[in-house]
Amino acid sequence: MKKLPIGVSNFHKLVSNDYLFCDKTNMIADFLEKGDEVTLITRPRRWGKTLNMSMLQHFFASEVNGVTTAGLFDDLAIGRLENGRYIREHQGKYPVIMISFKDVNADDFQGAYNAIYELILKVYSGYAYLLKSGKINEIQLERLHTILGKQANQQELKSSLELLSQCLYQHHGRKTYILIDEYDTSLNKAYGNKPYLNAMVAFMRNLFSTALKDNTTLEKGILTGILRVSKDSMLSGLNNLETYTLLDEEYSSHFGFSETEVSALFKAKDLVTSIEEVRNWYNGYKVGNLVMYNPWSIISCINRSGRFDVYWVNTGNNDLIKQLLLSASDSIKRQFEQLMQNKALTVPVDKHIAFDLLDRDETALWSLLLFAGYLTFQTSNLSLDSDI
Repeated sequence: MKKLPIGVSNFHKLVSNDYLFCDKTNMIADFLEKGDEVTLITRPRRWGKTLNMSMLQHFFASEVNGVTTAGLFDDLAIGRLENGRYIREHQGKYPVIMISFKDVNADDFQGAYNAIYELILKVYSGYAYLLKSGKINEIQLERLHTILGKQANQQELKSSLELLSQCLYQHHGRKTYILIDEYDTSLNKAYGNKPYLNAMVAFMRNLFSTALKDNTTLEKGILTGILRVSKDSMLSGLNNLETYTLLDEEYSSHFGFSETEVSALFKAKDLVTSIEEVRNWYNGYKVGNLVMYNPWSIISCINRSGRFDVYWVNTGNNDLIKQLLLSASDSIKRQFEQLMQNKALTVPVDKHIAFDLLDRDETALWSLLLFAGYLTFQTSNLSLDSDI
C-alpha cells in the first residue's frame, strides 16, 4: 500500500518513492499554453503551492540537485497529453531558477536581508559550473564572484536573480524559467513595523522587477503566495503580471483536492467514509466554479485512519489574524457573529491587499480572511472593487 506524503514537497521524492498522490501535472500544459509572461497564483497555506512549484522545476530542468529528471513525467497525465508532445518539446530543456522565501521570518529588515542573501547564495551554489563556463563575460564573472564572496551591496543583491538568469542564458543558449515560491511570506513579520515594512517592500520590489520585467533572458516567471500584495507595493514594478486567486477559474483544479480525488484517496487507503461527512468537517472551498478541499486536512485525516479533526488551523502563525480581529470595529465583530450562526455575508473584497491598511480598511481585512483560507465564498460579482 502506498505511503502518505505528509509534508512532502519535493516532486521527485513524491513520484519516485511510492507515495500516494493526485496527479496535477496537467497544470504544466495550462501554464505553457497561457500567454502570460509572469504569473502569480495565490492560495492559502498548505494548499500544495510548493509541491506544484517543485513539479514545474523538475519538468523544465534537466536535473535538480544533481539528479536527472528524464522519464519522471512519462507515465503521468502530462506525458499522455497529445501523445507526449509536451514532454518532447519542453521537458528538461531549460535552465531554471527556483527560490522560496518561506523561511524568511526575521524580526527586522537587516535580519530579513541576511536571510535572503543566504537564500540567494544557496541558489547560486547550484550553478557553480558557470564560473568555469567560458561563455560568461568578465563583467558578469566579477559580479558572480562578488555575490558568492558575500561582498555584494544591496543594489547588487537586488539584481542577483537577473544576473543569474543572464549567465544561464549565456551558458545554455536557452532562456530561463524563474520560479518564486511564497513570495509574500517576508511581509508577515514586518506588519506593524512601518520602517521594516517599507524597507522590505522596496527591496523585494526591486529584486522581483529586475528578474521578471524587461529581462530579455526570461522565458517565463511564476510566483506563488497567499496574498496579492497591492499594486502600489511589492509587485508594482511588474506590469506584465497576471494574477489568479481563489476567485478565478484558471488553475482552479490544480491546487487542492476535488471531491472525486478525496474519495479516491480514502479508497486507496481502504478507508470507508462518505463525502457528506467530509463536507461536514472540511466543507470545501469555492475556487472559481469548483469546490476544492485543503490537502493538509484530507491527508492528515487519512493518516489518522480516517479520524476527522481540525488539522489545518494550527499549521501556521495566526498572530496577524488574531491581532486584527481583536482590534476590529464593532461592525466587523457583529458580522462575525452572523458567520458563527452560519449566515452568509455580502462584503467587499479586493484582490490587491495593502498591508499598511489592514487595521483601517474593512475591505482589506475581509480580503485577507478570504485569501488566507479562513473564509470561503458562495457567489461572487467580480469588478475592480469586488463584492462577494
